[in-house]
Amino acid sequence: MQIHPRKQLLLIFIGLILVFTFYGLTATAAEEKTQTKVRLHRSARISDGMTRQAFKFAEEITDYLNAKYPQHPVTVYLEAFGAVGTIHWFVDYRDLAAVERSAAELFSDPGYLAILGKAPGLFIEGSMRDTLLMQMP
Repeated sequence: MQIHPRKQLLLIFIGLILVFTFYGLTATAAEEKTQTKVRLHRSARISDGMTRQAFKFAEEITDYLNAKYPQHPVTVYLEAFGAVGTIHWFVDYRDLAAVERSAAELFSDPGYLAILGKAPGLFIEGSMRDTLLMQMP
């Protein structure tokens, strides 16, 4: 019995959907144990004429945090559209308790505070914004 080419493509397509659905279910169960539940987003707009210094600061503080606290990797982005000249940092945490522990560690870390002391003047006053995002169930 010969199957029409369109039906054959449809069967292949359905088979692929089933394979990816099964893979997605097993991968989701495995990833759920280490899944991020909370994301901290910090943004700040660069002051006029301070772009190079702000980039250097963003790189220095990100590198420091990633070296000292690898359990919570920090990523840094520069906004390309919208509020151009805005730097964004993102950090993922398992839960709110981890955010609290991390904040306590950071504000007693002399290395972090020293780098943070370089920030005045690099960013527009009042433009720094912290947002705590919680993953939807």
